[in-house]
Amino acid sequence: MLYIPIYVKAKHKGVFTKEFIPKGKIIWDLDNDCDLIVSYEKLLGLTDIFGKNFYKKFIKLAYFDKEYNRYILHTNGLQYINNSNNPNIGYPIYDNFFDNTKLIALRDINNDEELSKKI
Repeated sequence: MLYIPIYVKAKHKGVFTKEFIPKGKIIWDLDNDCDLIVSYEKLLGLTDIFGKNFYKKFIKLAYFDKEYNRYILHTNGLQYINNSNNPNIGYPIYDNFFDNTKLIALRDINNDEELSKKI
């Protein structure tokens, strides 16, 4: 579930925030009702039905959750977030536990700034 207002700029192929986001704010958490969660085996089955172009596009837009061996596809625009060596959003770490079911602001993010995550 997305907790901030965003917009996608097709020309820049990126996701931008519509408001100031303070460092540490949770901007998204995994929601079984909003996000598409697919195992690799199920993805192969869908590829048999929809073809290789479906597979290529899905892999490009989804991210692989190594801990649970699944792909997660955001359905709210976050699938278009660009990668960066200097990201402004990322996954929180609690007591050496990496929580990949949430995204937080790694620093203050200004209004109309592009969101980016670690490569």
